[in-house]
Amino acid sequence: MALDGTLGGVVRIPVLAGKEKEFEDIFLAMRASVHAHEPGCRMYDLYRNRADDAAGNTQFVVMEQWADQAALDSHREQPHMKEGLPKLAGLVAGAPDSQFFDIVR
Repeated sequence: MALDGTLGGVVRIPVLAGKEKEFEDIFLAMRASVHAHEPGCRMYDLYRNRADDAAGNTQFVVMEQWADQAALDSHREQPHMKEGLPKLAGLVAGAPDSQFFDIVR
């Protein structure tokens, strides 16, 4: 097993029923800024579950890949994240579940 510092992340986000389009629009604008301004980001994509959860909310998953821990730390401090995340807060049904992993090559 060889670790080179690359990190992968999976963030599960429950979005309130009826708020999916607004969530997607805000997230996709943030995603564009991530790709434009964060060279340490290798992947930052949003996926929507095909089925709603038991409460009728839609589950989204963000799949991320970062060059290293410094790139991830910097991501959290970017203006587009600090501006965008509060806009998403009223659209979610609960706290995101985030997990980060070291890549194995």
